[in-house]
Amino acid sequence: MRIEIYRTLELNGEENDIEFFCDYEILNDGIGNYEFWGSTEYDKGVDYLELNKVNWNTALYSENEKKSIQDWVIQNWDGIQKEVESRHIELKQPDTDNN
Repeated sequence: MRIEIYRTLELNGEENDIEFFCDYEILNDGIGNYEFWGSTEYDKGVDYLELNKVNWNTALYSENEKKSIQDWVIQNWDGIQKEVESRHIELKQPDTDNN
């Protein structure tokens, strides 16, 4: 799945609006069906989001700017993942304003 986020970063003394394409997947830590001392059980687990990749249009930026953007992505990975998770949850919820 993919969600876009936007950030304004300072590159070479100028502010640049950058569109990031965040690829992620929803995983589950459950093991499903299992047997425990002769009893059949089921562990449905918990869903969680895993951020796989963060891209942007590199053709728009110089090598130094690309390095600065990449460094920012690495330093802010956890925050990006939290924002993607929030946006994913928002998109899953039905639109109640139209009722």
